[in-house]
Amino acid sequence: MNVSCLIGNDLTVASEIRQAAAYGVGVAAHHGGPQYAAFCAMALAPLFQCIGRQDARTEEAVYATDNACAAIAKIIHFNASSIPNLDQIISSWLDTLPIVNDEEEAPHAYNILMDLVDRYKFHPLPQLIQ
Repeated sequence: MNVSCLIGNDLTVASEIRQAAAYGVGVAAHHGGPQYAAFCAMALAPLFQCIGRQDARTEEAVYATDNACAAIAKIIHFNASSIPNLDQIISSWLDTLPIVNDEEEAPHAYNILMDLVDRYKFHPLPQLIQ
């Protein structure tokens, strides 16, 4: 499956489709196990593209953006060993926060953030408040 065509920077893809695709990637990251690790790692670039769209924080697109942020969090948490540049991905993910509209996905992402702080003993606060 070419996830890039669903959640990437293509302006013709409806935000509802990007949202569903990002949600599906998050489910694959959370429940797919090792057989989906490579797929999830390949999905990182299109997820970041989805978040980086000019319209990413508009009312119409914000849920697709929030789902993409949460999917990246789940990839980091459940598939970290498949990400060669994990530190850079974590840093880039922190720049995508906050998740403020999707009340179902936000707790997952913030719990993962707290787990990262605890596990790696890093303090993202300076980056988060910039």
